[in-house]
Amino acid sequence: MSTRGSTQVLGAMMLAVLLITASFVAGLVKAPWWFWLLAGVTLTVLSATDPSRARMSYAEVRGFNTMLFSDLGLLVRSCLFAAAAFAGGMWAAGVVTIY
Repeated sequence: MSTRGSTQVLGAMMLAVLLITASFVAGLVKAPWWFWLLAGVTLTVLSATDPSRARMSYAEVRGFNTMLFSDLGLLVRSCLFAAAAFAGGMWAAGVVTIY
C-alpha cells in the first residue's frame, strides 16, 4: 500500500472514531435523540465514499440489487454503532453526575 493510500485509510478511521466519540459525548450531555441518527448517516457517507471500497460500474445493471442491499446494510450498521455509542453516553450520564 502506498503512503497516500495508508494516509487516506488512517484519516477515514480517525473520522469514524471521532464520530463515534461525538455520539457518545452527545448521549453524555443528553443531546436530542436524533443526534445518533445524524452521526449514523455521516458514518454511512464516510464509508460509502471510501476510496478503497470496491465499486460497481453504473453500466452493470445486474448487480444493482446487491449494491442497494449492501448500502442499506451499511446504513443500518452505521446507525447501530452511533445509537450504541449514544446509549452508552446516556447510561454514563445516569451513573456519573456532571455539573
